[in-house]
Amino acid sequence: AAVPAAAAASARGPPAAAGVEEFLSAARRGDSETSRAWLDRLPALFDGASPDERSRILRGLESLAVANRKQTAYRKTLQTLVVRDELSQIEPKLRARPLTEGRAREVEAATNFHDVRWHDHLAGEVVPVPEGIARDDLTVTLNVRRKWTKLPSFTDYYRTLFTHEYTHRLQYEGEYKINLGAEPSAVSAEMLRGVELAGLDGLRQGRLPLLGGVLLQMFDAGRAWARGERRVDSDFFFKGYLAGAAYELAMRTGRWEDAWAFHRAVSRGESPRKAAAALGAEIPAAAPAASR
Repeated sequence: AAVPAAAAASARGPPAAAGVEEFLSAARRGDSETSRAWLDRLPALFDGASPDERSRILRGLESLAVANRKQTAYRKTLQTLVVRDELSQIEPKLRARPLTEGRAREVEAATNFHDVRWHDHLAGEVVPVPEGIARDDLTVTLNVRRKWTKLPSFTDYYRTLFTHEYTHRLQYEGEYKINLGAEPSAVSAEMLRGVELAGLDGLRQGRLPLLGGVLLQMFDAGRAWARGERRVDSDFFFKGYLAGAAYELAMRTGRWEDAWAFHRAVSRGESPRKAAAALGAEIPAAAPAASR
């Protein structure tokens, strides 16, 4: 099964293309007064935009934010819209239901970005400072480091990071279990989303810096489990393993949505083999380990 391009939210209002181009052109010319006016209007315009227009807005804002680092209004608006758009895309994947306006407002209000300062490394909430933090009061913080302009894609980086922390929120809400530990479900959701955004080759090439190295090794090990090659169910405790198994199952069934269905089932406490069987993909028993 081919991995689909990232699904975008449906348009909910009039076409916004002319407005988007007007805003981006004015901003590139350095027309600060026009830019401020459009930044104020942009969130409402974004809600009514088509999927292609949303992508163009985010690309344009990221370009402006990188080129005008000291004008933080571009990045602040980009951050708001990244969370808004990503939430609309991952809600059906992680919860198998459409995003309601009430849920959207609640989650957005509980999510914030924090610019990491030198003192955070000495007396911050968590030391050393992580990329993101999800709390049992259902708030989420996404940390932004000083070298954020060096990221291959600010938008994709924070899409996947938000997906990771939102998965933790689902654990705190009791929708996902932590029988595998706190991180495996969150990391695997982040990796599946990373595959959608950058492709598996893109992950191997470092397009999403957090998703590489050992995580990709365990992703490949999860794929081997789905093929019945030596691995056992207890290895789902390893971060990235669930994503690899979900990916391989989707390749076998020819339905990419099965990757997310498997992730949901295992994250909710179902046994991996039972979850795979429900998708019509029986997993062969693991081969015995070679004697040492």
